[in-house]
Amino acid sequence: MRLKRIIYAAVGAAAAAVMSGCGVITSADSLMSPPKLTEQQNMIYEALTEAAGKVRLVYPEGGSHRSAYIMSDFDGDGMEEAAVFYRKDSDENSIVRLNMIDCTDGKWHSVYDCAGAGAAVDSAELISAPDSDRVYIAAGYRLISADDRLVHIYSYKDSVIETVYSGEYDVCTVTDLTNDGTDDVLVISGNTDKASAQVSLICDSGEGMSCTDSIPLDKNLTGFEAVTAGYIMKDTPALFIDETDPDGNVSTEIIYCVEDHLRNPAAVEGSTIKADTKRFRGYPCMDIDGDGITEIPVTEVLPGYENEPEKLYMTDWNVFSDYSIVRKYSGWYSRQGGWCMMFPVRWEGLVTVKKDNATGAVIFCQSLDRDDTELMRICPVKTEQTDAMLKNGWTLIANGGQTDYLVKLSENASDNMVLTLTEVQNNFFIAG
Repeated sequence: MRLKRIIYAAVGAAAAAVMSGCGVITSADSLMSPPKLTEQQNMIYEALTEAAGKVRLVYPEGGSHRSAYIMSDFDGDGMEEAAVFYRKDSDENSIVRLNMIDCTDGKWHSVYDCAGAGAAVDSAELISAPDSDRVYIAAGYRLISADDRLVHIYSYKDSVIETVYSGEYDVCTVTDLTNDGTDDVLVISGNTDKASAQVSLICDSGEGMSCTDSIPLDKNLTGFEAVTAGYIMKDTPALFIDETDPDGNVSTEIIYCVEDHLRNPAAVEGSTIKADTKRFRGYPCMDIDGDGITEIPVTEVLPGYENEPEKLYMTDWNVFSDYSIVRKYSGWYSRQGGWCMMFPVRWEGLVTVKKDNATGAVIFCQSLDRDDTELMRICPVKTEQTDAMLKNGWTLIANGGQTDYLVKLSENASDNMVLTLTEVQNNFFIAG
């Protein structure tokens, strides 16, 4: 049985550059209803219908390119082409097709047309290959009669679209894992009745995209919660794969490259990485402090909540180092609010958290049952509410778009447990 949890994660998003001549097409921002076509899109659409008849445009449901039109110089000739996803208007369940439309002397015309691999496009990503002056398209399709997904990687050369790679996937990520300045495709598949979970590395070695290596994942995983492209060191990119187990918990496997070969330290005999990263769902890996290294969150019960029916949890933020999981910070992480307050060493094991549901503030205190041990409060508010809060003794510590984060420190400045404003600012992070 195929895994039911399907993700198409695009991390190395291709940049859109404004070009002269036939111009650049703007991607769709919403899939709720097809966007109105621009003048240039209308010209491309006319070229498509002239070649294919009455059509219905197909918009990818995820990824960096949400438009039915994908613009790039696919063949390296210095001119843009338009790749267009569509289906015949007569049958909304028919196979999606891909048409390559080129521009000559200001006029768009269809050059090549081919069938896709499913009834819908899950996602579409561009893959740049500077060594070959090529741009590939990675399209993930949802099949007609099953819950399976299939990814096709397309190459366009000499006016022909060619499928250079095809494979089933549960997660497909575009990122430079080999750290050579060229996009790689990581195709991640889960455990099935026919095959075990694995990661495949699809690269362009200068002669086209092909699978250059693969590595197994945990044989007991039941699904994927998230896949994050990040770094284990500043010069070592890695994939952090958050996997679910039969009990519904999440743990992380870390995949990186050594001399273009995949490595999975969790698979090394005696490794405790899976056990050391086990946690509840809803805690994805991220670079919480913005230093370029990805942290793995793991939860533990906050002091004072061990015997409480409704528990609150401390979050330990860990990094991968020397084949082990090493704690870097511990603190309160507001998943809904998207912010984190790390605890200084002198707080560890002594400070806990309470919620003020009336105001939305989080109270940091030395016990659950004594109000006079309050150390500080942090409260996120809409920016238009900030002035009133400042007049009421609060201090602004950070801004995140339309939200301001404010703190009110205890007036007992002589208490060693009370933080300075600088300490609060240095230990407060907005999840990015």
